[in-house]
Amino acid sequence: MFRLENGTTLVMHRGNTGTLRIRLRGYTFGSGDRVLFMMKSMSGTEIKSKICEVDENGYIEIPFVNTDTDYLSPGQYKWAITAATDPEYEEGKIVNGSGVCTPRDDMFIRIVDTAALI
Repeated sequence: MFRLENGTTLVMHRGNTGTLRIRLRGYTFGSGDRVLFMMKSMSGTEIKSKICEVDENGYIEIPFVNTDTDYLSPGQYKWAITAATDPEYEEGKIVNGSGVCTPRDDMFIRIVDTAALI
C-alpha cells in the first residue's frame, strides 16, 4: 500500500510491491526526460536510488519490489526526486542535463510494519 499524506509524506508498508505514480507541480516533462528517485535516512545517508521513466501523461512511475524496503525499520525517512532532460549520469546519479529540477527538503517516507496492522 502507498498513500500520500499532506502532499509530502509517503506512507508505505515495509516490503510492499507496486508502482507509485506521481506528478511534479510546476515541471513539464518532455522527450528524453529521466527522473532519479532517492530514499535517504533522516540524517541524509542514501538508502536507495532508482532511475525512473515518465509516462506519456507526465507521471513519474517509481516501481517498488519487496527487497526495496523489507529490511528497513519502521519509521521516518526522506525522499527526493531529481528530474532532467537528456541527463548525464555518474555512478547512477544525474550530474548534468537541461531543465534540472532539484530535490526539496520537506518530503518524507513513513515505513509502517504490515504485521502491526493485523
